Amino acid sequence: MSDFYIQKKDWDRIINYARAREQECGDEIGGMAVIVKDKDDDYLIKQPVILKQETTGATCTLDKDELAQYYSDMAHKYGNNVQFLWWHSHAKMGAFWSGTDTNTMTEYKNSHWSAFLVVNVREEYKFRVQYWQPYEMGEDIDLNILTSKTKERAIPKNILNDIKDKCCEKTVVKSNYSGYTRYNHVGQANLWQNPNVPTKDTELDSLLDELETMVDCGMNYYGVEVTIQEEPVAYLIEQLEMGNQKYCEGQISYAKYAKAVNEFNDTLRRLEGPNSPKLRVDLYSENKLLDKCMELSPQDFITINTKPITDLLIERESCSQTEQYNKGFNLGDVI
Repeated sequence: MSDFYIQKKDWDRIINYARAREQECGDEIGGMAVIVKDKDDDYLIKQPVILKQETTGATCTLDKDELAQYYSDMAHKYGNNVQFLWWHSHAKMGAFWSGTDTNTMTEYKNSHWSAFLVVNVREEYKFRVQYWQPYEMGEDIDLNILTSKTKERAIPKNILNDIKDKCCEKTVVKSNYSGYTRYNHVGQANLWQNPNVPTKDTELDSLLDELETMVDCGMNYYGVEVTIQEEPVAYLIEQLEMGNQKYCEGQISYAKYAKAVNEFNDTLRRLEGPNSPKLRVDLYSENKLLDKCMELSPQDFITINTKPITDLLIERESCSQTEQYNKGFNLGDVI
């Protein structure tokens, strides 16, 4: 495999974006860079940029129109053989591939291979080259920074201005509802906001509302005082995010991980009523757990009545859309 290099000034630019966004609001940030082949058949990563995007503490979503324009501009500048790097930050968290990251990677199947970089404010990183053809295979390798590490400097003003211009946070308005926290999403088309669509005030809906908010607004939306009694889904996602990361990095053993999951499930059993949804955390076997932690998002480990909570949320959205469609044609409950 060829080696991959990046100039120190370009590396510093990526790290400064990460630090500036974290200092501003604690969010992640992401962007793109081009990869060109040098005379020695190695690859040089250059010209890292950020694009218009929405960010949270656990996600960064690039604007699709700007991304399409970026591809067009870079192909015009460097030719059709140019490769691209998707990079993003994990703020103060460890540098690892989350389930969300690995899912996002599949959106970049635009050539035989792609490259990905995740960094944090401490300049820790993981760099992956992912092959798509003739079969899929990814490998984390070293990224060579072309000068020695220097003393950390203040974030340049142009970096701060760039972030202010192109990054926005997802915003929510929170209100208390029937013992759980319910949400109205600001600036998003959501059928659950429509007063013409009937919803049921049930424990299951409240749990699914929590997941919907966590997905839309980031894993740290509820803050550090989240409890398993008041926000069980948010609490479990927060704990799984930390636990899965530590297991992937070898900081905790399988026995310790399994003990924590069993304790979560025991607590959930004690808290639930006789007719409550059975909220649980899946525990995979030791020979499967590492792969699952790398492949899945934290919420994918959670089930309600043995069914994945993410599937239930999708079903609820589908039912809501069907109800809206029927009402539009005065079909009522015919379909």
